Amino acid sequence: MKRKKTGYLIVVCFAAWCIVMLQWNVLERASDKSVDKGIRELTETAGFRKLDISANILNKIAEYANFYSLDLSEVLSYYMIENNFELSGGNIKLYDVASFLEKLAKLKGDRQKDFESVKEAYAAIFNDVKYFPIPASSTEYPIEVSFADGWGSKRCYEDETHLHEGTDIMTNHMRGYVPVVSMTDGVVENIGWLELGGYRIGIRSKSGGYFYYAHLYRYSKDFNVGDAVRAGELLGFMGDSGYGKAEGTVGKFAVHLHLGIYIKTKNHKEVSINPYAVLMFFDEKRILYNVQGE
Repeated sequence: MKRKKTGYLIVVCFAAWCIVMLQWNVLERASDKSVDKGIRELTETAGFRKLDISANILNKIAEYANFYSLDLSEVLSYYMIENNFELSGGNIKLYDVASFLEKLAKLKGDRQKDFESVKEAYAAIFNDVKYFPIPASSTEYPIEVSFADGWGSKRCYEDETHLHEGTDIMTNHMRGYVPVVSMTDGVVENIGWLELGGYRIGIRSKSGGYFYYAHLYRYSKDFNVGDAVRAGELLGFMGDSGYGKAEGTVGKFAVHLHLGIYIKTKNHKEVSINPYAVLMFFDEKRILYNVQGE
């Protein structure tokens, strides 16, 4: 009788242990999925996509990275993560390189997947850019443009409102005067007419960034999907095409270039990034172009 009771208790205990372990594994897997989901979606958050960093601080970080031969995307990732993706005002404390490398190693250890995701995204945004998309004039005829941070502002087309996902570079020149050049080396991924974007060209750079130039008046040549493009190469001329179902629609807004920057996230989703900080950073890096008078 005692043997039966002992055997029964063993079976009950073993069954209870199995149930506990099963529940633990289920919770553990659920926790892992939750963490993975958070990691995959980090670069899709509004805070990251806004790219809230001043040109002054971005320049300091770039100079710091260059001086110590560090990877800009790593340094930028560290300071943006540590500051919750907000570095638009005030100043920033740049550590001596030994302290920085120690802090960087700790951050990588604590949040390795987060860090790698952000670093890859910043590399896609900054690694391949060489020029501002509007060149400087090499002649007596000026090229006058301006831009502001219009990220997230409302736009309306056919009674439907959408949020602006780029930066508009404005001009007072007539359509067809202001040249537009590629900011990066890359490959043409999209070309032709879009109802909202008008005549546009989309270029995928080597590090994965997608650079979208919209509302062109005309192209500089007959581009095809798959064509290689060099940084500084003339893509076309600024216009006011778009906001019309009929190809060639113009005159719905002022002449300007809409620049969009997109990245592919760990969630295999392509999201837009605010180009304003990138344009501020590269504002003085302009290729010269021989402009003819209007």
